[in-house]
Amino acid sequence: MFKINIKFILVLLLIVKLVLYFNPKIYNKEQSLVQTTKKKFLYTTKLRDKSNQGNIAVLTNQDGELIQSWMPKLADRKQIEIEHVELVDHKYLYLLEQHDQITKQSFSGEELWSTKEKFHHDFHVDKNLNVYALQKEQQIVNHDNFGFEIIVDNLVKIDDQGNQVSKTNLYPAFKEYLDFKRLDQIRTQLSPTNPVWHRDNIEANEPEDLMHFNTIELVDCDKLDICEGEQVFLLSSANANIIALYDLEEDRVIWTFGHGILERPHRPTIINNNKILVFDNGTTRGYSRILIVDILSKKIEWEYSGPPKFYSPHTSGVQLLENGNFLVTVSAENKLFELSPKGRIVNNYKNILGGYRGFAVEVND
Repeated sequence: MFKINIKFILVLLLIVKLVLYFNPKIYNKEQSLVQTTKKKFLYTTKLRDKSNQGNIAVLTNQDGELIQSWMPKLADRKQIEIEHVELVDHKYLYLLEQHDQITKQSFSGEELWSTKEKFHHDFHVDKNLNVYALQKEQQIVNHDNFGFEIIVDNLVKIDDQGNQVSKTNLYPAFKEYLDFKRLDQIRTQLSPTNPVWHRDNIEANEPEDLMHFNTIELVDCDKLDICEGEQVFLLSSANANIIALYDLEEDRVIWTFGHGILERPHRPTIINNNKILVFDNGTTRGYSRILIVDILSKKIEWEYSGPPKFYSPHTSGVQLLENGNFLVTVSAENKLFELSPKGRIVNNYKNILGGYRGFAVEVND
């Protein structure tokens, strides 16, 4: 009888341990930075506005309750899709419409300016409120003695009035890192009488997007051992499966990582001690993971892929919090959770609005 009781207690303890491990709502809450500091969540959402004319940027509390929302003015457009949002200096909202304009608003929603040019995926606002953004452009390039119409990315600088200051084509610097296999397949359809591929003479929906940058971050080189200068950017290319450091002043790539390792990565960011934090989507792997990569050794120093497993073949992201935890957005699964460096989920937050990419932010009351 005594042995049976001991077995029962051991089984009970095992059940309790498993419940604590897999239920982030009751596991180790005291380690949650977001909960203890009462931070808010800022993200774009799949939720439509009341007129069903577009999605919105939202600020919510930790229970998923809506505090405030924003969207650009519609003007003569029928629908708006907000792709990225940033809160700057606790008072300015920058909104990027999908493949469209960047708009600066006050916290109350007053539009301050809107760009004339169109951009995509991401942007970075520096300390002087200049904006650096990604812009697509079609271009004929030569590959294996044939001309191909492809989509290239430009890095554009915008001043605090919404005016374009400069534009740099990233294709020449990144050409050697791109995957030209698709172009090699298309080349078999070309001939001397049809020497240039573009959407009008070969059956295709769009020109090939070999780059598809989805993240841009201005880097502080004073905190890194690998770069100098004030115009170095961390970029992420989903279609080339790399993350890279690019020097705008010298127009050259100074560091890359990811070939054969990353699969459509999103949201890399520089963290302490020459490290990069990145969401690796894993489109062919079938599961996603969070990685910390050492810039100098090019080795993965930390990895989390569960339990429980999570997967988003698109978008998503990860943010380093002040206490060393990570806020993870898994867009395809509508998940938003806080993860400790030991690989334990310390809290799970309601993401009922379908967040594209979530950020924990402080908001002045």
